[in-house]
Amino acid sequence: MKRLAIYILVIIAIVSCKKEPQKDAVKNYLIEFGEFEKIASDENVKIIDFRKPELYKKDHIEGAMNLWRPDIRSKAYPYKGMMASKEEMESLFSSLGIKKGDLIVAYDDKGLCDAARLWWVLQIYGYDNMKMLHGSYTTWKMNHPTTAKVSQIMPSSFTFQKGKVSHENYISKDDVLGSLNKRMIVDTRTADEYSGKRQKKGAQKGGRIPGALRIDWANAVNYHGDMKFKSIPELKEIYKSVLSQEGDTIIAYCQSGTRSAHTTFVLTQLLGMKNVKNYDGSWIEWSYFNDLPFEKDSITTIFE
Repeated sequence: MKRLAIYILVIIAIVSCKKEPQKDAVKNYLIEFGEFEKIASDENVKIIDFRKPELYKKDHIEGAMNLWRPDIRSKAYPYKGMMASKEEMESLFSSLGIKKGDLIVAYDDKGLCDAARLWWVLQIYGYDNMKMLHGSYTTWKMNHPTTAKVSQIMPSSFTFQKGKVSHENYISKDDVLGSLNKRMIVDTRTADEYSGKRQKKGAQKGGRIPGALRIDWANAVNYHGDMKFKSIPELKEIYKSVLSQEGDTIIAYCQSGTRSAHTTFVLTQLLGMKNVKNYDGSWIEWSYFNDLPFEKDSITTIFE
């Protein structure tokens, strides 16, 4: 009996010494419909409808406030797409009545592509208390009531925590330039944008950053279905060429850092990769400077 007791104590000690399993990153920043319903009316929950204003005005989730891409962009550059400064974001959140400690729940209708841009910006300014509603707004309103009523807002005085700015998932133009032929660069745009056939509004020319590998951001979601993320095994297959570079720095970019923010979320939060950087300016900024190298496979014939 004495030996048995000692054996049991040894087993308990071994189990106790094991590291706790890592939390499932999906549950940290994604919230499912059922869980969201339970907290949607809580006072400290601020719901952000991240769609175009005209869509928000037609209908939205009750209590939601509207934000759109220009709202979280900086006005300090001669080109569009750069993220808003810390001070600009603080002013914006104050105008929305957001307070420190509030849980921000963002949704969109594009597989969280737009919401992920907000997630990325808040990560940089050290605000982790955010979730994204997993699935599309279209799917939500099939089985849930919506409203056209605009929420009443009481302005607040919001500030980010001092000293919390992080560039863990951020990279600048100069650092991208210094990474050419040294780091894997992932272009998350469409095939026509990648080849240079299509030039979207804001860009000065069609093309791509030299050496970039194309993996369309939309491959990561059930794009023609419920807009939820695909399963982890499916994501691992889609991004196997990127995962093979584990340990090295991966750079993602798109037109203006939105689709690539989505890919950054997938790689870091769903697939657990480290050293993934989203290029804020992306193709809009890169194409603005004529002295920066670029590649293209096609004459540009589509302008939009």
